[in-house]
Amino acid sequence: MTECEHLSATGIDRTEGPGKVWRCDGCGWLHRSIKGDDGLSRMVPVDAPVPAAFAWPTNGHLIADVHRLGYITDDDRVLDPTYGLGRWWTQYRPPDLVAHDLNPRKAPDGRSIDFTRTPYPPGSFDVVAFDPPYKLNGTSTEAVDDQYGVAGSYVPWQERHDLIEQGIDHLATLLRIGGRLLLKCQDQVCSGAVRWQTIEFVNHAHEPDDEGVPITGLRLVDRFDMLGTSRPQPSGRAQHHAHGRPSTLLVFEQTVDHRQGRLM
Repeated sequence: MTECEHLSATGIDRTEGPGKVWRCDGCGWLHRSIKGDDGLSRMVPVDAPVPAAFAWPTNGHLIADVHRLGYITDDDRVLDPTYGLGRWWTQYRPPDLVAHDLNPRKAPDGRSIDFTRTPYPPGSFDVVAFDPPYKLNGTSTEAVDDQYGVAGSYVPWQERHDLIEQGIDHLATLLRIGGRLLLKCQDQVCSGAVRWQTIEFVNHAHEPDDEGVPITGLRLVDRFDMLGTSRPQPSGRAQHHAHGRPSTLLVFEQTVDHRQGRLM
């Protein structure tokens, strides 16, 4: 799924189809107009290969492509312990979705459940969708911080990383062998340094035991970089690092059976 450079050319065959689609004479793919969270519409192919990096209009459109690749299927039992407003599931929603949130006002069942201590036994799910509070401190607004689950008092970035790593450890145990953990994160500049969340969380997930096997059992199998608009450089601050880093969805596969009590 990628924007098409041919759409401004003449001769676009505006063939009607399911959901009102158009075929591009340049590439031959079918396209649909999709409006993103930024209010802008994009003509996006609906039958093109899924790219590794793209400006998906919303998280929901990204997850729909993740579904196209088979990382989530209709037969999977899926846990989303960071449901929020359910924005991951606007375009594709698995039939067997168990959804919770720490904030009971956002939780579909009205309960507050911590993603580091869910009530489920090991090996309960095929997929866990984990959208933790990965946004670090910086120029922000209350509305934006609330979307990322970080509104409120100041929390040092080290504590936020520790919390997410605890979540990775616990949620890994809930996966069956061959199950997938979908983890959203982002490399960010914080306190004058780049915090490489994508590297740090992958290294944590792959940390080996004495036999060289990852303690969590997780193995990275794919990643999707979600391009988007970035905030302007803060006034009066010199720029020292590249600006406008994408958010990233990491896909891990579970390789061990935690029902045997390997990591609890």
